Amino acid sequence: MQTENSPLDLDDFVRDVHYVLVCGVIWQRNADLVAGWELIRALNSEDLYLREIAKQILVACGQPSMKLLESAFAKGSVTPDSAGECIAEIFRAQSREVWTSWEQPNN
Repeated sequence: MQTENSPLDLDDFVRDVHYVLVCGVIWQRNADLVAGWELIRALNSEDLYLREIAKQILVACGQPSMKLLESAFAKGSVTPDSAGECIAEIFRAQSREVWTSWEQPNN
């Protein structure tokens, strides 16, 4: 059943998704701190989809995102509940890179 608010809610959601995606592109290309903090804000969103989009963007950007998340933790802008999984995924991705690029030393 649709209510009078449904179209507006959907419009708001679509606008929020577009905004987070644009911030993600800016963060990925330039490591722009304003865009990065908008992703942190989305990571704290009540909306599951916005949180997941922000998390995937932050994970894909790797080390710059880890530094941003560390700063957000220090400022109290994120909690283990809101950012813990994101940090764990970045760490796992970085660990895979280290282990897969390892070469046996020549004797």
